[in-house]
Amino acid sequence: MDAALVRMRHKARILLDHAIGLPHGQMATALAAVSAMVGAIRLLEHNRSALHLYDLLPIPDQQWKAR
Repeated sequence: MDAALVRMRHKARILLDHAIGLPHGQMATALAAVSAMVGAIRLLEHNRSALHLYDLLPIPDQQWKAR
């Protein structure tokens, strides 16, 4: 999950950097997408904390890899 969060943060930063030069309407759409990505990242981090807190992590052979 950590690798997925790093990739999401990186892609959100790239989108934010590209949004600066867009026309107003497109910039608003890009900023809304970045905002949604940040919300998803926070939710994933919160869920990860809960999984660790309650020791709900699956055993290694049952884990899937985010790509």
